[in-house]
Amino acid sequence: MANNIGVETRLNKPVGHCSGAVKDLCKRLNMADKVAVVTGSNKGIGFGIVRELCKRGLRYVYLTARDTQRGQEAIAKLNKEGYDPFFHQLDVTDEQSVKAFTKYLKRKHGGLDILINNAGVINANFTETTYEDTIRVLNANYYSILTIQTYMFPILKDNARVIHISSFVKTDMTKTAGFITIEDASQAPVYLALDVDQSVKGRYFWFDKTEKDWADASKKLYCVYAVVEKCVRESNAA
Repeated sequence: MANNIGVETRLNKPVGHCSGAVKDLCKRLNMADKVAVVTGSNKGIGFGIVRELCKRGLRYVYLTARDTQRGQEAIAKLNKEGYDPFFHQLDVTDEQSVKAFTKYLKRKHGGLDILINNAGVINANFTETTYEDTIRVLNANYYSILTIQTYMFPILKDNARVIHISSFVKTDMTKTAGFITIEDASQAPVYLALDVDQSVKGRYFWFDKTEKDWADASKKLYCVYAVVEKCVRESNAA
């Protein structure tokens, strides 16, 4: 399975420096108040990412879903595991939904530290595709990213991270046809959001946390994570 991740960073202020045991404490304290949003996270990789972010001690982790009931059911499941993420309804294909959530984040937290664009769809039938199927996939997998960029990029805080995910793992959506599990696929996005050096941006990473060349046709695309080279200044100017 290939998990493709794209990462983007907003670097306006330097990160504080600590050393030794103090450095670890500084890192934990710094993470505690971070605000993270994972799109399409009521199940699959997104759900696994929310779980991992909670494990790492982030206080404000938002599990989002188009369907409120399914989102709340996912929250209840994580609550039983001892985690306390927040839920907010979000339909990435609905501009008003994205706009409303952005306003909420700005009002509640003053902005956003981590944005993981995970929401996506594929055709139910891998061999037959209709015009309507194609439009649905484009709206969810491409145009929604542009909508999120328009509204959420301007509220990204200093040193924020944006991760884009392209994947094919063992989930209901893929009819368990992937080659790695949700748990395995959720590790790299969290690593890129919290641990990788802030200078890393505009790169592609595999599920094993290694950087890859997107143009290398010899690689099997299982799960790729893109660390996007962000243009926040341009977004704000627009």
